[in-house]
Amino acid sequence: MFHDPLEYSNRISEAVLDSKLATMSTDDWSVFLFLRGLDGPGDAAAKAFLMQWAEQCERKKEKVTLALIHDEWLRFLQLKQQTKTVAASSPKQPLSVNKVEKKPVRNTSNHKTETKGHGSESQSKKEFTCFKCGEQGHCAPQCPQNSGKKKTVKRWVKKGAKKTQSVRVDNLDGNQSKSVKPSMWVNVGSQMLKFQLDTGSEITLISEKSWKAIGAPELEEVPHRIACANGTEMIVKGRVLVSFELKGVQYSEYAYVRQEFTNLIGMSWLAHSPEVREALDVVVSTVTTAVAEKDSNQLRMSLQTEFPKVFEDTLGLCTKEKAQVRTLPNVKPTFKKSRPVPYGSEKPVEAELKRLENMGVIERISHSDWASPTVVVRKKDSGKLKGKIFSQIDLKDAYLQIELDPEAQKLAVINTHLGLFKYKRMPFGLKPAPAIFQKVVDKLTNGLPGVASYLDDIIVSAETMHEHEHILKLLFARLEEYGLKVSLEKCAFAKSEIKFLGFIVNGNGRKPDPQKTEVIRGMESPKNQKQLASFLGAICFYSRFVPKLSDLRGPLDRLMKQDVDWKWTNIEQNAFDRLKNSVADATMLSHFKEDWKIVIAADASQYGIGGVLSHINPEGQEVPIAHFARSLTETEKRYSQIEKEGLALVYTVKKCHKFVFGRKFSLQTDHKPLLAIFGDNKDLPVHSQNRLVRWAITLLFVQLQHKLCVDG
Repeated sequence: MFHDPLEYSNRISEAVLDSKLATMSTDDWSVFLFLRGLDGPGDAAAKAFLMQWAEQCERKKEKVTLALIHDEWLRFLQLKQQTKTVAASSPKQPLSVNKVEKKPVRNTSNHKTETKGHGSESQSKKEFTCFKCGEQGHCAPQCPQNSGKKKTVKRWVKKGAKKTQSVRVDNLDGNQSKSVKPSMWVNVGSQMLKFQLDTGSEITLISEKSWKAIGAPELEEVPHRIACANGTEMIVKGRVLVSFELKGVQYSEYAYVRQEFTNLIGMSWLAHSPEVREALDVVVSTVTTAVAEKDSNQLRMSLQTEFPKVFEDTLGLCTKEKAQVRTLPNVKPTFKKSRPVPYGSEKPVEAELKRLENMGVIERISHSDWASPTVVVRKKDSGKLKGKIFSQIDLKDAYLQIELDPEAQKLAVINTHLGLFKYKRMPFGLKPAPAIFQKVVDKLTNGLPGVASYLDDIIVSAETMHEHEHILKLLFARLEEYGLKVSLEKCAFAKSEIKFLGFIVNGNGRKPDPQKTEVIRGMESPKNQKQLASFLGAICFYSRFVPKLSDLRGPLDRLMKQDVDWKWTNIEQNAFDRLKNSVADATMLSHFKEDWKIVIAADASQYGIGGVLSHINPEGQEVPIAHFARSLTETEKRYSQIEKEGLALVYTVKKCHKFVFGRKFSLQTDHKPLLAIFGDNKDLPVHSQNRLVRWAITLLFVQLQHKLCVDG
């Protein structure tokens, strides 16, 4: 309490300045007032819960708004009410269980008999406390509260023993013990239904009464067998596609109808909730990481033991190939003087030259007709990789493991501030070096299943750990045969997810590397064509992840034309923002599965054409494999709509030729007139234009199963 008004006013002024109120937004003030208002006698727990939740959001750099904190408050009150309901529904009195701290084990075989050196039975029992009633002087078997019908375990605690803690166990009964499952209310088809939560169930079940409550929509036949946890078959009336709401977001999923059954919400619905997915990811990743780490270490040790030469900390020498460098006839030798080295880089450069000379990569010479200056570039070490059924092998010092032939050594001379050096191994920066090295690696990995390579990075993938280990041993045997060495620090073995060429690759598919997409999201609006071209180039790298790319970038492509003046308006800014978000929020693309059905969908707009190659997975869901798009030329923009749609179909089928040639697939289009041109077993109309006839003939060589896309 401040008795001096001036002192009180000064303290208020200092607090306001320290809190930087001017920087607080409307949302910040709303959340502050919301929490400040929770000062009632029963609000302490809710306030602590919400403050902890707000701190977690701040650590995740997530914006806290009044609507979000309101939803969390309602969720807390719902959980609190459910807890009370569960406690009230317990038919039995809580059973008090005593937890005794650890103490030396003693022989209890003769507790009830007189033991030498310990006095009589009556004297001994005075030192015990009854587990049953808590009184002293008798034991549980002799407790007056015993009915004589229940069997009691003889466990006594000596008087003066260490403190005990009381743990309450609700609804505990020897014959009728039932676990109370948590429940939740879900808005299904504008009807609030109560569900029991069961994360072990793959499907969601509703009763026939609930099905009628949502309007009794038409049931579909269940395409697969439904089994209970014990393996017995469950009989259901059918399934229905319904819309439901979780955390204010609408979703659509199947519900299975069964007569006289409690509504049960399973993972088919719960997996849509970000909170449930996050919680499951934490549990699954914790268990999986522990198992995968053990498998990875065992596999690493096994390979090191079986192929010690490949892991030697020395420079490898390829025994199968020598790099040759050829020049055009009548080319005059070029000799460039050395470039000055910054003082701060002299010692590192000299140390690197000394290291390469000691390894036999370069050799000091006194004269050469050819010479190139050195370029100092600091190289960044790659980070650690994570995963499970993938392995990534890094070839140590890459190009330096390939020997140059004598004639090529005469051309690979560097001029340094320490004099002339000729390369005996293939150096970085040599123009044909990537092609030569890739050729060597391709020969090395040829014929190995599940092995892909890009320069010094080799990826190995397999379905099972046994198969994965077998392929790795075949690969390392060839590495040993070729005389190549790997960098153990940069290798990753038996991982479920790895980073490769700007992508995250795992067993489900591939997606853009979040570190790369965040850079794209943070790009500022371009100020000229050069900056716009750089942005569009970054977008094109992830074009297969962006549906309808040509539509999104249409306004930006217009600015790239030579005869168009630069004018950045809200239209271009909206297209720019949508492109950035579409790449940053790109979903995972599935791996191609030869035994899954294929669907190709295509569409056209005023800016461009595009399509998507998809799979139909065993659950009947359509999962994308790749997206394709390109802009229309000025001539193509003058096509009629039916011609644009036909061009989109032909373009997408050609892009997917490698995936669909020789097998049947479904072709989706929202333009019905095309079916007269491309339909199955139909003669081509005489009045069809030559362009459409040519495209129809193109598609005669593929096995189509056309399908009209209802929703476009």
